[in-house]
Amino acid sequence: MLRTSEKGLYKIAGFYGRYEESPNGLYDVYFSGGHMENDTWMGGKVALIKDRKVLFTKTLQRPNDCKVSNNGIVICCDWLDNWTELMGCFKVFDNSGKELISIRTKANLGNNAISFDSEIGLVETHYSNNEDGNKIFLFDIPRCKLIAKIERPTSFVKAKVDSERKRVTLVEKEGIEFEIDFNGNQTNYLKHYKQTISTGDTDDIISYFYGKPKEKKLADKNYLAALIKTTNGKNKRSGLDIIYREIGEFYEFWGETNKTIEYWTKAVELNSKIGIKRRLNKLIAKK
Repeated sequence: MLRTSEKGLYKIAGFYGRYEESPNGLYDVYFSGGHMENDTWMGGKVALIKDRKVLFTKTLQRPNDCKVSNNGIVICCDWLDNWTELMGCFKVFDNSGKELISIRTKANLGNNAISFDSEIGLVETHYSNNEDGNKIFLFDIPRCKLIAKIERPTSFVKAKVDSERKRVTLVEKEGIEFEIDFNGNQTNYLKHYKQTISTGDTDDIISYFYGKPKEKKLADKNYLAALIKTTNGKNKRSGLDIIYREIGEFYEFWGETNKTIEYWTKAVELNSKIGIKRRLNKLIAKK
């Protein structure tokens, strides 16, 4: 059943859809993806509504994840109706319906965001191995231009853009925040680490340490605790040979020979080609 506000928007816009409200509550952007009807593709629609009046309506192929700022600037991910290629089109409209930005990507579009003051728009891409895949695109909306295309540093469920500080906050699951500047450099290392360790699940913690220098990982006992959790119970993973090897290396780093032998023995029992057999035999011979 549609919520009351959605029913009201349907009556105003004349089509069924989803909506997003501007932070100040003045605008609603109402949108519906395209669909097949009697073997004919029917384009999707986007409508901007203020004071129960439609300011404009646009017909797009497959509009998704539309948002509206405090002064009625609308951003929209058009997924397009091409089912064989990875592509998308990111669009920006002013509150009269004038198209300010339209850029096609050679990758599927994901989350987007717009700053409260409508200065900066953002869209992420994924699922592509070309130069457009797994990126974050940043747009200067008043100047109608792309200002940055940076590597997406983490998966996120939503983003917040601060145009004054030139910062983007990527909100991961569990509400963990990964902040970057407009060049893609992380700016909240300590806060992100503390949030991950205190509120993240085992996968979050393992992912945090992925790609970190070995010395940094092995020096942090939070990493060891997460690894051990993946060896039993509901957190148990496949690839235990690799996990046991990693745990053994952790104990080797801390000089705990007995524990090193214990876990490396488990690793070798699962996979004799795990690559630590000689090191294990040397440790056993020294005892």
